[in-house]
Amino acid sequence: MTSDNNNPTVDNSPSFQYLWFQLFLYTLISSLFVHGIAAVIGFVSLRKHEKAKFYPLLILLSGVLGPLTGGAITCAIIAGIYKSGEFYMTPLNAIIWGFGHTTLHVIVAFTRILATL
Repeated sequence: MTSDNNNPTVDNSPSFQYLWFQLFLYTLISSLFVHGIAAVIGFVSLRKHEKAKFYPLLILLSGVLGPLTGGAITCAIIAGIYKSGEFYMTPLNAIIWGFGHTTLHVIVAFTRILATL
């Protein structure tokens, strides 16, 4: 599409797939970062344990599966809202949304709020 400031019918907004991929990428990166740190701490703490020394691999697995399932769905919802509302998403907005996903996940995990429901 060409940029034409005189023609209001030209759509200059990014595509849904582009918005979704930006959000998904930052959600995946932030989740891998947080779960990677947790896994390193787990490997160091459990290195001498006979049975649980490989448990941190499950932490890494959950760091990948979370964004691939729930993260992908919520990123699609946010991208759909931005696209249908014709909002412009800057890369900083995508970073904030991506790290916000992970922050909310960490808060829910540490407070165990789901266990009280």
